[in-house]
Amino acid sequence: MDDVGIGGDVQSVVEDIQLVEFEATRLGLRLNHSKCEIVGLDISSRVTLTRAGLCFQECLPSSATLLGTPIHVDGIDRAIRDRLASLELAVPRLKKLSSHEALFLLRNSLAMPKLQYLLRTAPCFLSTVTSEFDDVVARTLSTCLNVQISQDSRLQLSLPVRWGGLGIRSASFVASSAFLSSLSASNPLLLQHLPSEILSLPDSLHADALVHWRADMQVAPPCG
Repeated sequence: MDDVGIGGDVQSVVEDIQLVEFEATRLGLRLNHSKCEIVGLDISSRVTLTRAGLCFQECLPSSATLLGTPIHVDGIDRAIRDRLASLELAVPRLKKLSSHEALFLLRNSLAMPKLQYLLRTAPCFLSTVTSEFDDVVARTLSTCLNVQISQDSRLQLSLPVRWGGLGIRSASFVASSAFLSSLSASNPLLLQHLPSEILSLPDSLHADALVHWRADMQVAPPCG
């Protein structure tokens, strides 16, 4: 069985879980409470959950994730630092490779490809850790190629190869674009599945992303 997420007020969540457990029992399956997590409990909700006999692991919103991405803005820095730690682990190993091999792995596997999913699914433009990620990529590139890389050189290297760069994009620069493109791509699906009362709510993250995008690109956003 794959992971399942249930949301709502605590009483409706309890009823949904009990229904899932009842139907699972009929199939010979059992819900493993020790591996279940619940997010956003207050004191009264915790009492309701305990009385229902659901001894789930309580998870803070800042550390909760769904499908590998944080569900709260307070968890974004931690998520990026996890990817950063993975990159730093690979740096000493890249030094043992030839410059061409190290550059190929850094560009196509270890740098932006490691962060791309997170940039599209979380508002990483709100975090300053993306700049730390860019700094580590630049230092790694400098070490692998045995050259000094200035700030102007970093801008040049972020360009596509056909424009004289190396195609190693800046995480802090593309963060707002990645998030906005994901919102645009998923919008038709949201319109199909979300109720109108949810769709009518203002999306502050979309507005914030546009502000950051305008500041970085210094042009008017595209229509649609």
